[in-house]
Amino acid sequence: MDSFAKAVEESGRKDIVLLVVGKCEPPEYHKQLLERFKSVSEQVRFEFSYIKNEAFADYLDLADALVATYPLRSMLNSGTFWMSCSYKRPMIVPEIGGVCDNEDRHKAGWFYRYDENSEDSHREALKNAMLEFFSDLNDPEKMKSKSNEAFAWMVRNS
Repeated sequence: MDSFAKAVEESGRKDIVLLVVGKCEPPEYHKQLLERFKSVSEQVRFEFSYIKNEAFADYLDLADALVATYPLRSMLNSGTFWMSCSYKRPMIVPEIGGVCDNEDRHKAGWFYRYDENSEDSHREALKNAMLEFFSDLNDPEKMKSKSNEAFAWMVRNS
């Protein structure tokens, strides 16, 4: 998340809004996040509470994309991947196993992929992937095609 905040700051875009939902543990981390995002507080919305399964779809309906800012040392939760496909949402994801280990997924146009080797390159690559995505948002037909491609891939591979 810190990389995302830095990418938002560096991008200069005012139309990027990050919605962070879910229970935040430990409570000290909650305070750290609020402090860290103070400089972009108009662009970040927090809801630090448990989200019931029935309400999760409402949050996905608000999203234009799902963003995974995981560094290479982390594992990508496959549930995030399947949810993005199910709700026809593109993903902004790092080039890590589980995301790009399959030829079909690697070629998929509904991923905005970035590679990273350090914190600085992670931030720069994530920023560039986000800017590419937001540029594509200006083309509704392109976004519809990408969304449908994600869903079709999920159906074929379920």
